[in-house]
Amino acid sequence: GDIAAGKYVGFAIRTDGTLWGWGYNAGGVLGINQPTGNHKSSPVQIPGTTWSKVATSEETAGAIRTDGTLWMWGYGNSGELGLNQAGGYRVTQISSPTQIPGTTWDDIWIFQYSAGGKKTDGTLWSWGYDGFGQFGTNTYARHISSPVQVGSDTDWTKYKGGSSVMAIKQL
Repeated sequence: GDIAAGKYVGFAIRTDGTLWGWGYNAGGVLGINQPTGNHKSSPVQIPGTTWSKVATSEETAGAIRTDGTLWMWGYGNSGELGLNQAGGYRVTQISSPTQIPGTTWDDIWIFQYSAGGKKTDGTLWSWGYDGFGQFGTNTYARHISSPVQVGSDTDWTKYKGGSSVMAIKQL
């Protein structure tokens, strides 16, 4: 299993592949098809039984299934859902897991208004708020609503997302 904690929300994947969440349900971040509110003080199951990795921030969450698909839900203020949707503070919200295109996702990170992932081919991807150029994509965009590749390299091994993105390449 895997675990993730945000400011007011937590997630855990059990050994049977089920995903559970609890806490503050801002923007539907619990992924249980309930809008803002409906906070949960006990774990509730997010639909599905093949989850392998999970990440969250205060109001956005995402998880990868064992088949390599990536799913996002919650608020998408700056495009951090990666679903090619218009942004705006608390305008875009999805309260159920929704798939980002692709079936080769291997890892995920989420930080307040940004998100990213690594694919099994070693490529690194980012989306959401990049107003300071922290994604390393040679842009300063405030709203990137679909995954964009970081460089053209395919040998990224580890990375961490936050207010900036740091990565290690295999030598």
